[in-house]
Amino acid sequence: MKEEDQLFINKFLDKANPKIAKSNQRFFKQSEDSPSKNDLLLGISMPTIKDYVKNSPQFDLDTIVQLAQSEYNEARVLAWALLVRDYPDSAIIKSFILKLSPLCGNWNVVDFAAPVTTKVILKNDGLSLARMIGYSLIRDNARFNLWSHRFAIVMSLQLIYDNHLNYAIDIVERSLDSDEDLIRKPCGWVLREVRKKNVELFNLFMKENKHRMSSITKSYALEHCTQEEKNMFK
Repeated sequence: MKEEDQLFINKFLDKANPKIAKSNQRFFKQSEDSPSKNDLLLGISMPTIKDYVKNSPQFDLDTIVQLAQSEYNEARVLAWALLVRDYPDSAIIKSFILKLSPLCGNWNVVDFAAPVTTKVILKNDGLSLARMIGYSLIRDNARFNLWSHRFAIVMSLQLIYDNHLNYAIDIVERSLDSDEDLIRKPCGWVLREVRKKNVELFNLFMKENKHRMSSITKSYALEHCTQEEKNMFK
């Protein structure tokens, strides 16, 4: 790591607050049976991270790659924020996602990184590249990873906002058999957002797949439905 980069990283680490880190353990799923149980927290808030990004110089890409592999949760969030600020190039971001999304290590890192990177990809290259990345994250069993899988689902939320509904529906359909709540919840979020755009498509999917859905996915998907609609999909 370049000496200048290390100095600024040290300034970031100096913002750590052990008391906040300890209180955040429950919020960030730090229980013994959690997939993120070994994640280490610094106790640095998201507004503080954003302020740091706003006021720090450009970082070397190798430094950002190292940050994305950090044992500290907030350092990994910082890495993704610096990536889209300093290297808004689709080829770089694609490589970063495919190689480093498995190391996100916690839901909050994924839920920050997926939208900000997808926005850049859609702006630069449109739907085709975003679709290719999303499918790559979940289709190759040799590389399958909980965090990459969630990354693909959260990416699809951004595509819904740009009216690419069929892709989002397909990603959910491929994910319905997961027994991980970290996958089931965002599947429900995606379906909820699809309904806002196209009720007919939502209803058709729910009718065809309601018996495959976990109660968690279904509850989030039906969050804004009437009781009559909920009864249809029991």
